[in-house]
Amino acid sequence: RCHVPRGTKEMETRGTTLRLPPLTSFGHCIFEDISKQRKVTDTHLAALSLLFDNHVVKAASIVDSHGVTCHEGKESGRLVYQVKSKDGDPYTVFPGHYCSCHSFFYDVVSRAEVVYCKHQLAVFLSDALGRTKKSRVPDKVVAEILECW
Repeated sequence: RCHVPRGTKEMETRGTTLRLPPLTSFGHCIFEDISKQRKVTDTHLAALSLLFDNHVVKAASIVDSHGVTCHEGKESGRLVYQVKSKDGDPYTVFPGHYCSCHSFFYDVVSRAEVVYCKHQLAVFLSDALGRTKKSRVPDKVVAEILECW
């Protein structure tokens, strides 16, 4: 079971406390369960589809094509994700907070129609399944990735 303290919308992950909308707290519980089982069941897929609509299927396709990479700064330990776009160029992603794609700005920020874009969901799903490519790089490389967005 996922532990989300009552009365709050916070979740502890990798030593960091994230403030999450109530809807995503339930979503993160599902991702935690996927992580424990290291597979996506029909029940997981149905629940995630209910929460995140067709973005889940698109995110799964990205994960299946090994499109998620996590770069960790050797010195600082800072993490930045890159998720491949359809044309192969990477989007910069901070899973709970930001994606450099147009859908994030249009659907998530401007119109508030969805909580996450497919690239953010792909990071959550890829991490839960243990399929994220990992890369330890000098902090300068992390800074260069951040400069591009």
